[in-house]
Amino acid sequence: MAPLSTAIETRLLAHWRTLQSELRWFELLPLLRRGLAVACGTGIVVAGISFSQIKPSTPDAWAMARRVTNATYLP
Repeated sequence: MAPLSTAIETRLLAHWRTLQSELRWFELLPLLRRGLAVACGTGIVVAGISFSQIKPSTPDAWAMARRVTNATYLP
């Protein structure tokens, strides 16, 4: 097989480079990266909201046990 001429090599290389520089509208990896970024951001926001909704509970263990007992055994 004979080697390619310089002109053909140049044309092939130029064509190959133009194919790489084209804008592709749908590629899976960037879509997954954006989805992961949105999911992480949403998780952080939801965690922040739920931590801000936590109310301080009674530190007394007996009061907590009494509350559970009342909720369980009283009608």
